[in-house]
Amino acid sequence: MGAFTVFPLEGKVVGEGQEKRIQPKSMDVLLYLAENAGSVVEREALLRHVWGERAQSDEPLTRCIGELRRALGDARANPGYIHTIPKRGYQLVKPVAPVAAQEARLDERDPTKLSGQQLRLRSDTLKKIAIAAVVLIAAAVVEVLVEDVLEDADVDLMGSEQSITDTGTAARRSIVVLPFNNLSSDREQEYFSDGVSEDLLNLLAKIPDLRVVSRTSAFFYKGKEVDIATLAEQLDVTHVLTGSVRRAGSQIRIMARLIDAQSDTQLWSDVFDGPFDDVFTVQDEITSTVVEQLKLELLGDAPAVPTTDSEAFALVLQARYLRRQMTPDTLEKSIALIRQALAIDPGYAAAWTGLASAYIRQSSQGLRPPDEGYTLAREAADRALTLDPEYAPAHRILAQVATDYDRDLAAAARHYETALTQEPANTDIISNAADTAASLGRLDQAIALAEYTVAQDPVSPTGIVNLGLYYRFAGRVDEAIAAFRSALTLSPDYVAAHYLTGEAFLQKGDTESALTVLSQEPSEVRRLIGEAMANHAMGRTGESDAALAAMIEQYEAEWAYNIAYVLAFRGEADRAFEWLEKAVARNDPGLAYIASEPFFANIRLDPRWLPFLEVVGKSPTQLAAIEFDPVLPGTVARVGNRTP
Repeated sequence: MGAFTVFPLEGKVVGEGQEKRIQPKSMDVLLYLAENAGSVVEREALLRHVWGERAQSDEPLTRCIGELRRALGDARANPGYIHTIPKRGYQLVKPVAPVAAQEARLDERDPTKLSGQQLRLRSDTLKKIAIAAVVLIAAAVVEVLVEDVLEDADVDLMGSEQSITDTGTAARRSIVVLPFNNLSSDREQEYFSDGVSEDLLNLLAKIPDLRVVSRTSAFFYKGKEVDIATLAEQLDVTHVLTGSVRRAGSQIRIMARLIDAQSDTQLWSDVFDGPFDDVFTVQDEITSTVVEQLKLELLGDAPAVPTTDSEAFALVLQARYLRRQMTPDTLEKSIALIRQALAIDPGYAAAWTGLASAYIRQSSQGLRPPDEGYTLAREAADRALTLDPEYAPAHRILAQVATDYDRDLAAAARHYETALTQEPANTDIISNAADTAASLGRLDQAIALAEYTVAQDPVSPTGIVNLGLYYRFAGRVDEAIAAFRSALTLSPDYVAAHYLTGEAFLQKGDTESALTVLSQEPSEVRRLIGEAMANHAMGRTGESDAALAAMIEQYEAEWAYNIAYVLAFRGEADRAFEWLEKAVARNDPGLAYIASEPFFANIRLDPRWLPFLEVVGKSPTQLAAIEFDPVLPGTVARVGNRTP
């Protein structure tokens, strides 16, 4: 790796043959990290130093860190320069060198001729800031150049010879697989081009040294005109895999291109023509080529797609495409297609797991009784594990059944840990694991897992909403509000985002803002939940009673848990426990969060509270006894295993 020269007064970073401009706040962050190079700098300390008392959340800091990583060619998942220390802050891991001579030159300047930004840098910490003027990417290189705004140009104070070498693997190990274009004459073949793209993404995600942007963020750009440079900046990737698929009868043509996003140049492209049965071979060849082009190190062979009958494969892809639409009709069609695939190949584990997923989605939508839906899902997932005991998606399904239906968090934790052992970078599994951590009341753990998911899937509103929910549970309401607003920016019509934002404002004590944002929630029941609590907090008893009565009249069958915490918030303990019992009887999935939900605060000292938690398996003692120690990719430390 070569040296990077930082010019604080000019707001630029030079190295690796190019110059990158960075914003003033990002420069301030870099200088403070360099001032404390080698030490962990707490997020709060960074916020205070750069933003002072004006900092309302750490979202601006996160953006600055992202800008610095792009300027340095760094990657969060596999950092070479700025390390994220979960739950704490950041660490600049490369050394810096002193610039005593240049420091003297700076002190001679006439302060009246300096800009506001330059004057701010003139402080009693000038010596430390000057020392931070260069981030050395190679420890053996000792070269410091600070921009001299006097008559002289750049000055090499140390006289060392600059060494600029290869950018290194850290800058190369990130990729987004964009949805391949469907060039088939039949537009209904869209499911097939999407499916091929997603399978390639899933294969690449199994490579430990490669950060792969998750499906939701990759497919966010489907059909949008976005240039490579903008896309790479938004997703923080260095490479893009794109292409097209054409299927005509028994023949397929797949074109693939690998692009270096930093230079917007094509590194490799190829066209694969052949019989449809060759689709698995083509996917494996593309994966192997990406590994070769990115010079990735593998512990074994490149991951390969599980093979089956090609027609069964196509049916499962079509079923997956329909299942994601989440309508009663598409879910039924998805199940029918999977049954066709299983008639062709009853040993296809992915088909059994897809069937289980469809049953769970039907149950969650009230389209199939929970007892029936979850039982069928368990049977299908068990069948998949009989065929492949290490099949991660099947373990994920069983963990969902254990969490949502059995209320067996210990079993869920075991299944998620097994799944992550097999697919440690699978963000769907990590996201679900974060949910389990929140159910266990381990909010630091849930936040760490969710932050990782958002970093891999940065334009997924669902991932951002989940992170915001865990922030709210942890009392970090400003961060929660910022997260929910980010999700609404990405998806203005996202159901529940306004409601969750309103709850966060309510938790913060800002009832006026809560009511304003709740009025924009498209889901009536969620709007009523928020309005019942907000109006109560404002002393508007009549309005609160009316919202609560409407919620009970129209939605009591599916929303017993939420009615319970509205009543708890209103201080009606007897009625709150009555509705909690109804939630248990109806197996309300909301009970998963009871250990973390702040709106139950008014009844936590009630003598009935602890016995109730014991009944649902959520007492502090019961939760503390459950072992759950997931490891995030690229780390050796576990995320945590404690209950607050």
